Amino acid sequence: MNLQNRDKLAELDFVRAISIIGVVAIHVSTIAMTKLSTDPFSLFISVIFNQLSRFCVPAFLFVSGILVYYSCKRNRYSALLKRRAVELVIPYIVWSMIGILLFPPLPINFKGIVMIFITGNGPFYQLYYIPLLIQLLLLLPALLRLRIGKLAVGSLFFVTLFVCSIYQVLIIASKIPTEWLGWSNLAFQSTFLLWLLYFVSGLLAAKHYPTFVKWIKFVPLYRFIGIFAIFTIMLLIDAYLNMDFFQRDELYSYFRVTVVLFSCSAIALLMKLGMKRRSNLFSWLYEHSFGIYLVHVAVIRGIEQVSLLPFSNGLGIIVTTALTVVVSGCIVMLIKKSPLAVLLVGRK
Repeated sequence: MNLQNRDKLAELDFVRAISIIGVVAIHVSTIAMTKLSTDPFSLFISVIFNQLSRFCVPAFLFVSGILVYYSCKRNRYSALLKRRAVELVIPYIVWSMIGILLFPPLPINFKGIVMIFITGNGPFYQLYYIPLLIQLLLLLPALLRLRIGKLAVGSLFFVTLFVCSIYQVLIIASKIPTEWLGWSNLAFQSTFLLWLLYFVSGLLAAKHYPTFVKWIKFVPLYRFIGIFAIFTIMLLIDAYLNMDFFQRDELYSYFRVTVVLFSCSAIALLMKLGMKRRSNLFSWLYEHSFGIYLVHVAVIRGIEQVSLLPFSNGLGIIVTTALTVVVSGCIVMLIKKSPLAVLLVGRK
């Protein structure tokens, strides 16, 4: 099998389709966790949904690593950057401006506006992913020259676990001043440092993709499920302790040891399942995944303006997540047929 000759990579499409659902679920459940005074059971259900969706950004970065590796093999790096500038930068600027106009941050000041455009951490808070991906694309030539192998990825894996563990311990022990917590989490979220593992793993997988696919096919499904179940239990126990004892919102983020382990096991399991699953629904989700990513927070904030009731319990979170995905996808379909397609979703 030659990846460069394949027009369709169903397993990667499947990973992206499931991951975009996870992105929406995180943002829906976060409202229940941070803006509602719900009963303890409903809060715990919200935390479970939130944590079980944490694989999504690592999975997107992993798939991006695979795809850009072969984009560089087929085309010049300058052509890749030019295409991504249109597909990423233009929608990023437009949606950042829309977010500031519709939901102006208070107080409004020049420094705050500049930080929104630099980090993507503004009214449409999901946009941080685009500066992050741009950083990784700019690092791509250096990463490819390093001839990354299993040892390098393994070392990066343990370094990431070590940094995450130190960060979590410092938060739990209240060694990071409260006024610095937001900035430290923003720094990790908006820079490539603790995300590099997933992108580089994608580059390594792409480099040996036929062997990688054979390995995924060879390993029995029950092993992937078993490993995934173990790390899921660890993740939920960790989340429960954070909620019950430490009560720090920062401990629900991506930068914890259990989230790293859970994300890696989820990516492997999704790759395995993606080789067995074919569905028009998954194809539709994959096709519109980037547009849904751009649009969905506007849809969530629209629902939030009408009522917080849809976010108040587990069933509401499931229904609101599904509704947001469908509505966002339909909006994207309309946008792609309009003259504003390039501005709003990067392509027609």
